[in-house]
Amino acid sequence: MRLLFVCTGNTCRSPMAEALASKVLTSLNLTEKIQIFSAGIAAFPCAPVSDEAHSVLSGQGLDLSGHKARQLTEEMVNDADLILTMTAAQKQLLQDLFPDMAKKIFIVKEFAEHSQDIEDINKQEQFSYDIADPCGKSEAVYQQCAEELSQAIEGVIKRVVSG
Repeated sequence: MRLLFVCTGNTCRSPMAEALASKVLTSLNLTEKIQIFSAGIAAFPCAPVSDEAHSVLSGQGLDLSGHKARQLTEEMVNDADLILTMTAAQKQLLQDLFPDMAKKIFIVKEFAEHSQDIEDINKQEQFSYDIADPCGKSEAVYQQCAEELSQAIEGVIKRVVSG
């Protein structure tokens, strides 16, 4: 399975999600079964992660120093089995851009928290699943973002593994 995390610039949330998910998959010995990638809808290719994202995840033993931002491409969308965005707006944009792929695009928290009929979630409710962009904010906000992502990723991995 190929799992793609998507945010805006691929310098904060999605690389944090990628690193946190990789950590969980390594601990469960699932790195060969589930591959993790990240990209941004409006990324500056090769941009590094933010200093705050690097600092927060360094505190968890994760090194983001080698990460370079990647612009989302149609090929990435086609190759992914599951695409997880950080916000309802990102999900909607991707579903509009790639209507044939809409059924594999979800907000990360939405996918983690709903074990059945995700299609039944109304548009208004979707915004409650947004993970706010910490870009330009304090390290404490990045820490909160990492905690939200960690919790959601546990649910995502559990759901993916259970089928």
